[in-house]
Amino acid sequence: MQIRHRSSTTGRIDAKLDATGTRAGIEEYLASLTIERGLSPNTVAAYRRDLQQYLTFLDGRPSTAGSVVEFVSMLHGSSLAPSTVARKMAALRGLHRFLVAEGSAVDDPTVLIETPKLARGLPKALTVQEMLNLLDAPDISSPLGRRDRALLEFMYATGAHVSETTGIDTDAVDLEERTALVTGKGSKQRVVPIGVYAVEAI
Repeated sequence: MQIRHRSSTTGRIDAKLDATGTRAGIEEYLASLTIERGLSPNTVAAYRRDLQQYLTFLDGRPSTAGSVVEFVSMLHGSSLAPSTVARKMAALRGLHRFLVAEGSAVDDPTVLIETPKLARGLPKALTVQEMLNLLDAPDISSPLGRRDRALLEFMYATGAHVSETTGIDTDAVDLEERTALVTGKGSKQRVVPIGVYAVEAI
């Protein structure tokens, strides 16, 4: 953890923002993540837990640069994965930026904290045989098996994520043109081609 000194910032939330006001600010912030940024319910739920943990840590105290440093130090001293610590810090930083932008706070006490850089590992790909075994796993003699085969073939052909595949509407799939309109994170849409095997399975 590195601290950047910045004399122009006191690093303290307005003292008038008590615990009740902070909780209200958290609810407004989480709502903005859902409505304005389109984050998934799971991500918003994780942010809610992270911010509740910080509120519990504060125990009624105002949020200051010192309390943020103490909280982050506690996280680094725990057995949490670096990615989890980074997410908690992102939630905390996002909250304070939101409070300042909304006029509920004077300063952002997280500006002195640098987010840890995470090592990016390469994803592990399935072998050809593993992929074939996965596609052959559903029992296509049953309706559920045929559904599962269609979903697997669709994901394999398009590269769509599980959440994108399960959330797609039937009218977004054009079997004649062999294309599908997929909606990803942030409600961003893209048109993807569908392979012959996927079309047959669907």
